[in-house]
Amino acid sequence: VGTGIVFWNSFDRSADDAALSALQRAMKDERRNQALISGDVEPSRYSPLRGAEETDDLNYDLAANKLSFAQSESAPRESRLLLARILLAKAEPEATAKALSILSQLESAGTQTAELFNDRGVAELQMGRYEAAISYFTKATQKSPEQSRFLFNKALAEQRAGHQAEARQDWNHFISIASDERLKDEARDQLGLLR
Repeated sequence: VGTGIVFWNSFDRSADDAALSALQRAMKDERRNQALISGDVEPSRYSPLRGAEETDDLNYDLAANKLSFAQSESAPRESRLLLARILLAKAEPEATAKALSILSQLESAGTQTAELFNDRGVAELQMGRYEAAISYFTKATQKSPEQSRFLFNKALAEQRAGHQAEARQDWNHFISIASDERLKDEARDQLGLLR
């Protein structure tokens, strides 16, 4: 029995590592989603006018296929979170719905991390449910105020919901605390869109 547990755990880590590597390759040059997912993926530049590149699609599919076992509710939590992030990063309606289902199951099972709240907010934002997204991003920033990407997402959701004053305040706060110059430039661009 002990050998089986060691094999299962090492298999999970190996699959997680391979999936994360494929996701990093897919997101290397640009990200498909303006909101920022949690985890060990450096945010690349966002382009609203991107063209779907076959290589990127293959890497997203490869990443998701490496974690197909994580669709099961009995799969390890970290593998399920990573699968949800891959699906969110792909930024397609069907993938977002699957990610939202996984994240909802994890939340119902007691996962209450800032990362889960952030990723749940990303899913709600992609579904066009801006108030729900703001609520989840607020929970994420309260649990982990040092994570500037959560504040980035909150400001984005506030802007899309039409909460101009709150968005302006959070964009400015993000710019003052963030270290990533590319993301600060994106925030400045968003500020320029506010009236």
